[in-house]
Amino acid sequence: VSKEVLTDCSTLEEARTLTRDLALRDIAAADVEVAVLRGWWPLVQDWVSASHTDPAADFGYPVRRATKAVKSNADLLLKWLDPTFAIPKEVQAATQWAQNSSHVFLRTRFTNKWSLPGATFMRYDGLRAKVVPIAPNVTVSISGAAVSLRSSEAEVSNRRYFYVVSFTPFDRIDPTQSAWQLEEQKAQGSMQMSLGARIHEVWVTLQKAAPGLRWGRLTASAPDPEHFGRWVGHESEFSSDGDFDQKAALMVSPLSCLEASSTTAPSWTAAWLTAAVVHRVAPRLRGFALVPYLHDS
Repeated sequence: VSKEVLTDCSTLEEARTLTRDLALRDIAAADVEVAVLRGWWPLVQDWVSASHTDPAADFGYPVRRATKAVKSNADLLLKWLDPTFAIPKEVQAATQWAQNSSHVFLRTRFTNKWSLPGATFMRYDGLRAKVVPIAPNVTVSISGAAVSLRSSEAEVSNRRYFYVVSFTPFDRIDPTQSAWQLEEQKAQGSMQMSLGARIHEVWVTLQKAAPGLRWGRLTASAPDPEHFGRWVGHESEFSSDGDFDQKAALMVSPLSCLEASSTTAPSWTAAWLTAAVVHRVAPRLRGFALVPYLHDS
């Protein structure tokens, strides 16, 4: 194994001096890569030219590996000239939700439309000299009256994005009993041609502070924003209460009233008081006819 001598070398002239007396076969592959990555092209060209007459010297692999890395970095630098790449934008991530009597379940995909494959999160792997897919870094914040999510940077069509979710839930939640995890799903249908045929999703489980109530929507604002959709077919899977599916959905809650800042003060106060009373009484009614009366006007 040839000894590396250029690791601490800082100039082309110093590199020439250190390798002048070495036989070509004694030049380490790692030193060839160092010379290419530091732009010492004349030195590497001399080595490669001389190697054609020395069967024992073969610099093909380290040269190709290092030049691939240089080209990758140069291509990335060119992308930064585009302000849409250099300055990432926030995108509302597509989210589906379902519920049972005690919990609300979310699944978020790193795309603005659920039907599209998720964004690709990449990093450069120096050992393999290529860009490889990685799992996204995700920050999730859950409080009694707010849920937010933010991804690390993702690249889509030569642009960079942060994928975010932020909303006030329809009703209060218990953050101490709520949790989230990063899932990797197998791509289906037209998305199977995406990189690795895998899609990253964030799954969030929110504990309802008032169990037994059927939410009429996910968010306190009405209606839910367009990037939120129902997790079709999964409410029965998550249901732990046989009667829950038959309950009428509440359309007013204390949090939804707080969101309705455009209403007049008297109607806002009345709606808030009504919602507060129902939240105390409704769990005991078990389907009594008062609950369907509460709806958006």
